[in-house]
Amino acid sequence: MKGCFFISNISCYEVAKDFSGSFIAVIIAFFSVKYAFKQIATQHENTIEAQKAEAKRNTRIELFKDIGSLLEQSSSIIRDVSCYFLAKIIFKSSMGVGNKP
Repeated sequence: MKGCFFISNISCYEVAKDFSGSFIAVIIAFFSVKYAFKQIATQHENTIEAQKAEAKRNTRIELFKDIGSLLEQSSSIIRDVSCYFLAKIIFKSSMGVGNKP
């Protein structure tokens, strides 16, 4: 019986037969752990993207609320100014001021 190049009294076939199950189990475990970490990384990335989208949506809602509030304030001021000048025009016309004979 010819010995394996690193063990003199045992053939390479015997060494391969004895350690092949363990070697395959280690390889499968390695790829399983690698796949699990890849899945966790993907899930974490998706969670971060969802949080960013939620924050962006909430920011847009708040900005639209702010714009609505500012538009309401400005329209209130415009109404007040319009009423003031309308009252002034009516008052002048009823008093005859500015009418040319």
